[in-house]
Amino acid sequence: MIFDASTTALQVARNIDPARRVTILTSSLDICVSLARQPNFNIIATGGTLHPLSFSFVGPQAENAVRNYYADKLFLGARAILVDEGYLADVFELEAHLKKVMVASAQEVILVAESRKFREVAFFKICELTRVNRIFTDENLDATLVRKLEDLGIRVTLVRVGSCSSS
Repeated sequence: MIFDASTTALQVARNIDPARRVTILTSSLDICVSLARQPNFNIIATGGTLHPLSFSFVGPQAENAVRNYYADKLFLGARAILVDEGYLADVFELEAHLKKVMVASAQEVILVAESRKFREVAFFKICELTRVNRIFTDENLDATLVRKLEDLGIRVTLVRVGSCSSS
């Protein structure tokens, strides 16, 4: 599994069954620290330049590390999800570049994002929305957007706010 450095991906990572044997590749320092004591988790950090605002590793070293792997799943966040325009975007260029590489290195792309991200705009394109296989978001996502996403072949799961635990 690959995890980006988004806060929603961090929550997903924290909720992996600790009895499960899993290899995790991540650019997130927070995920590394949060899961470090799980004996069944093999955690691989991308390395790279530490971005202090997101506690994420970015840059060519991180990108090259990700290119060396191919994962079954990528858990990805985005600053903006532009459904009508058909793509995901971020505000930080190096994060967006790294996320592009992560998308190319994963069989299944799972977007985890709050519904408010569907009303945001960001400058740096990550990938076409059609590259996303599944979206987990909160129940506040407009039904029209859900239909548009499903028409693109994306499975959408609405989660009741407050129903996820964060250990």
